[in-house]
Amino acid sequence: MKITDAMPVKPGAKIGAGKEIRREGEVRPAGGVLTGDRVELSSDSREVREAQRVLQEVPEVRTELVQALKAKIERNEYHVDAGDIADKMLGSLLGDLGIPKG
Repeated sequence: MKITDAMPVKPGAKIGAGKEIRREGEVRPAGGVLTGDRVELSSDSREVREAQRVLQEVPEVRTELVQALKAKIERNEYHVDAGDIADKMLGSLLGDLGIPKG
């Protein structure tokens, strides 16, 4: 293939400089200047974001509860009924298996 009538290109020249490039279907505002992309969040997404912010402020460990339990254990006042623990463990297992407790 032979290209004829080609215009010479100077080294460092910017091809298409000064020309306006538009995407298909692009509409320019009255001033002719495009603004950046815009995102609008739904009210649900704003509520989720606010809930996440509030949760981040809540400490993962409830220090006052931990301290109270430690104090009870040290004073030998913290007692757990083994039967209650077994019932809860079995109830949890049955629930996981879809078997009603009863």
